[in-house]
Amino acid sequence: MFHKKNIFISHSSENKEIAEQLCAFITRLGIKESRIFCSSIIGQGVNNGEKLNDAISVSINKSQVIVYIISRDFIESSYCMEELGIGWYLSQFKKASCFYLILPDIDLSELKGFVNSKIDKFSFIDESHGGDLGLFVENLCDKFKGRLPKHSVLINAENTFFSATKTSIVSIIEKSENIKKERDEKEKEIETLKKEIKRLKENLDTLNKRIQDSREERNNELLKQELRTICERFRYLGFGEGISQKIFDSIYKEFWLSMVNRYLELQKTFGGEDGDMAMLLATIYSANGDFDEAYEQLKVYVQYEQSQIYPDFCKNIKIDDKNDMSEIIEILQEKIKHKPKGVVQDSYKETVEYLLERKKKIESKTDE
Repeated sequence: MFHKKNIFISHSSENKEIAEQLCAFITRLGIKESRIFCSSIIGQGVNNGEKLNDAISVSINKSQVIVYIISRDFIESSYCMEELGIGWYLSQFKKASCFYLILPDIDLSELKGFVNSKIDKFSFIDESHGGDLGLFVENLCDKFKGRLPKHSVLINAENTFFSATKTSIVSIIEKSENIKKERDEKEKEIETLKKEIKRLKENLDTLNKRIQDSREERNNELLKQELRTICERFRYLGFGEGISQKIFDSIYKEFWLSMVNRYLELQKTFGGEDGDMAMLLATIYSANGDFDEAYEQLKVYVQYEQSQIYPDFCKNIKIDDKNDMSEIIEILQEKIKHKPKGVVQDSYKETVEYLLERKKKIESKTDE
């Protein structure tokens, strides 16, 4: 009956040969085969007519010792991991002791979940850790209250085990190294692909930047052309002295104001001041009754106009009778200081004299 088994060997079917040799090793220590459950060995696993799952369930729950042969294939098997969980549960309630024989294709740090290194007993099976089986034997004998075998018997049993499992161990090592090599190669390929993707992305970003710059440059050129066209139309309609009320009234007001607003919008984008355009805008604002805006543009005209400015420079612009144009007087007086003697300076002086005389008249009216 299954419940008479005292030792349960949990392993992956890929590690069948090692499981068989482990059973043989245990029997050489004096433990009967009938006390060992190993599904890979006929007579020590499932009897004829028995279901594998039922046999495993009964045996593992009745075992005093559970030995796990841990390998890469083991941790990738859902069945093996379920057995590992059962062992963990039984060991927590001291119903069974768990031993872990670690094969060389797995690292102890990779064991997660149902493994507690503080209470569980680990041994390592590979060509360079044969002595670890001695610790396994000590723990096993302690569990079954048995005597340790003679040293010569233990050494002979170990040598026989490692000799019989050498091919399997070497195969496991080679398989593990091949897997690692393939993984490293894939990681290199992935890294190469990442670099290539990064390079392509940078190239794409550069190309998109060039396209964007080209679009912006083209758009700016179109906007500059629009600005030049507006200025040309204004100058054609108004020349350098602005426009008269008669010309303003002869064309739809919406035309003038839309042209003005668009000009100011483009001028804000590209900067720069234009004296002639300021005069045109001043006369348009004046003709539309926007006298404050007209005066602001008039100041711009006086500030940036480089040719002569005569007393009648604002003949087409309505100025509030109370506005003494002090700001424009100051601008012209400052310009006189930096202009050499000649026609331009004389025109500035003449204009200032006219504006000062006008200012006196306004002040005198205020005093009355």
